[in-house]
Amino acid sequence: MEPRLPPAVHLYSANAGLLTHWRHGLAGRCRLLTHEKWQAPPDDGSVSLIDLHLPGLPAVTQPELWATHCPPRLVACSTLPHDDEGVAALRAGFRGYCNAWISVDLLPRLAAAVAA
Repeated sequence: MEPRLPPAVHLYSANAGLLTHWRHGLAGRCRLLTHEKWQAPPDDGSVSLIDLHLPGLPAVTQPELWATHCPPRLVACSTLPHDDEGVAALRAGFRGYCNAWISVDLLPRLAAAVAA
């Protein structure tokens, strides 16, 4: 049985290659919305994958900046993941942290897990 996916997945990145990678893993499984600039996503049950290298994005190491801008179901995605950044992202309110280049086979499972 396929995992139940959210009604939409917001993709936040200015990296065309990364967006293509994410779309490849999630295509046909949910509605995808692409954003090249940060804006807080709606709290409508959707999941958001956020490239931590997105220009204008507040640093995850400053959780006070995320206190009012971190609705549920955000996943911090890093092209150079490391433990300190992951812990900071989770403390800031993100529901997940992963390598931005996560396997396309795992992307639907990630979205479903965060949505749940």
